[in-house]
This record gives sequence, C-alpha cells and structure tokens, in this order.
Amino acid sequence: MESISFDISLSGDSLLRRYHQGVACGCTKPSLVITDFNMGPNVMDGVQTAIQLRQAGFTGPIILRTSDSVQEITRIYPEFPKLLETGVITEFLNKNNVKESKEIIKKYIEETTKEI
Repeated sequence: MESISFDISLSGDSLLRRYHQGVACGCTKPSLVITDFNMGPNVMDGVQTAIQLRQAGFTGPIILRTSDSVQEITRIYPEFPKLLETGVITEFLNKNNVKESKEIIKKYIEETTKEI
C-alpha cells in the first residue's frame, strides 16, 4: 500500500533549512513542493523559495499557488515568465480556482508516488 506523508513549513526559510538537513543526513527529501507566493511580511516569498530550492539541487516539481496574477508577479520578478518556461517553477496555480488546483495537485501527487 502506498503512503504519502507531508510536512508544512511556515516560510521559505524554514523549508530550505529542512531541505538542507534532509540532504545532509540522507533522510527523506521532498518529492513535491507546493508553495504560496506571499508567505507574509519579512519572509522569503514563493518565487525566492523556488529559486533557492533549485540552487540547492531540488529536482522535483514546484507548484506556486497564489491569488496574484502572472502579470503582478512579473512586475516584481521580471524573470518570472522565464522561471516558468525553464521549469524552475513547474506549475502556476491561481488559488481562487479550487477545482483546477485540486486536479493539478492530484496529478503531481500521483506522478511522484509512482516514483516511490
């Protein structure tokens, strides 16, 4: 029987710390990351988190969920379309579209559990 476990990090910094700890000890590493663009004031946002995860060697899917539009994020990060195009951010989800979010997240969970 397949099992899925998940962890919740309250910030990008926390997620990166846990990722580095997992790599250092050879422990479980995430196979899928779902992050919000805006995680609160004075913390790393989802785009920064995705970039730093990729720099740290994470190769799994990264889903960015947000209520912001691509245009709004591109104003802050002009390279955002390139991040999507190159797969730094695998999927962009509008969190207001719950049905689409569920379908896409389910697809990635199914794909990543096949690899386990």
